[in-house]
Amino acid sequence: MNRLALALILSLAVSIFALGQTPQAPVQSQNIEIINGPVVERTGPHGAVIAWTTNVGGSSVVHYGTDANNLSQPAQAPYKNASNQPNQTHRVRIHNLQPGTNYYFVVDSGEGFGTGTQAKSQVAQFTTAQPGQSGSNAGQGGQALQIVHGPVVEDVGNNYAVVAWTTNDGSSSFVRYGTDQNNLSQSAQTDYVDTDKGQPGQLNQATHRVRIDNLQPGTTYFFVADSTDGDNTTGEAKSPVAQFSTKK
Repeated sequence: MNRLALALILSLAVSIFALGQTPQAPVQSQNIEIINGPVVERTGPHGAVIAWTTNVGGSSVVHYGTDANNLSQPAQAPYKNASNQPNQTHRVRIHNLQPGTNYYFVVDSGEGFGTGTQAKSQVAQFTTAQPGQSGSNAGQGGQALQIVHGPVVEDVGNNYAVVAWTTNDGSSSFVRYGTDQNNLSQSAQTDYVDTDKGQPGQLNQATHRVRIDNLQPGTTYFFVADSTDGDNTTGEAKSPVAQFSTKK
């Protein structure tokens, strides 16, 4: 059998095999939608926390202002796309607000993968607390922010570490660190953490977890955990200086 005949036979066999295959339906991208919220979780004299849920991953932006027709100020949090969750909860902290003031806002999530669609809420509103007031859902009667557990070094490798701690109210999550305990000039952080609502025995507490990357192997690092309530109602809580050593 010559080469031309063999090539024709092989080509025919491949064609017959392909005809017997069931065509795969194309993957349908899902348009982004707001399926819950937005909800004003917290307000204080100088800040507010807005949360909402979308059906797929998307950006987390709040447009706000004191005029419902001019929402020109933005606040945002990192893009939400947790692969192990069917829905995505967005939470944005708005800072530097004026006390006793009515604010209008819309939440805005854009889906950058697949569809490029966008979801916006209706205009909603909240009012910040007067100076000296604890605001709505601002914790245990406005008491001073405290670290009630930790910090604990949960995990450490040759170039990273994970530090966790718990505060008695929602607050920011910073770790200040360095190789000199008198010069903790480097920082790592995660999003503002709200209170762990619904956890038995944990009401009005917030668990913070910060991963520090790009560390040097076999090195001792010093650090403090640092949480601040952006409402300026309960202040700042810092841990004593602690330490960990990366693996070699």
